Amino acid sequence: MNLKNTFLTIIAGVVVTMTANAQTNFYLDGTGRAVIQSDAMDKTSGILAGDTVGNVNSTDVRATNGYALFDLGVNIEKGDKFKAIADLRVRNEFGLFYGEGASLEFRRMLLEGIIGKGVKYEIGDIDVKMTPFTVYNNSFMDNGYEADVFQIRRDVLAYENFNNGNNWRLQGAQTYGKVLFAKGIESIGFKGFAARTNS
Repeated sequence: MNLKNTFLTIIAGVVVTMTANAQTNFYLDGTGRAVIQSDAMDKTSGILAGDTVGNVNSTDVRATNGYALFDLGVNIEKGDKFKAIADLRVRNEFGLFYGEGASLEFRRMLLEGIIGKGVKYEIGDIDVKMTPFTVYNNSFMDNGYEADVFQIRRDVLAYENFNNGNNWRLQGAQTYGKVLFAKGIESIGFKGFAARTNS
């Protein structure tokens, strides 16, 4: 059983367990977009300028393609003690028939909650950020001289590449919290994570 199937089994068990409790919140959210591109080449330039017959078919120099996708977020909350998030992506390529280019995949799965009096945990697709000299995602699109007309494209790139501020999106687990003291030191914060990386 791979990691995704194990995670789905855990979420299904949690959903079944929590549905009996009236304090459980279940809600859906989502976002979608459609992109259509039309590419055209000039008949009088490049490779298509002169073929052996002397004419160029218009279908050789024009292509229209694109896709439509929708991300559906499934969220289950039980107060501030537990939360489960799963994002499901449905994508369909234009130009293909009968669902041939359609795909279905999980974009994100996360379990988070609180243990005891304030130790928080996250398991699944986690966002990690530390100092700029350790685990820190510098913005690759931070250009003050680019026109605002490209803001939509920058937002799409940031969303697709999981660029949420200076966080790295990793698969693993992390925990953080505070230890309170009665005298001397007021509190000490801690944070730890373990993650796997792609080859």
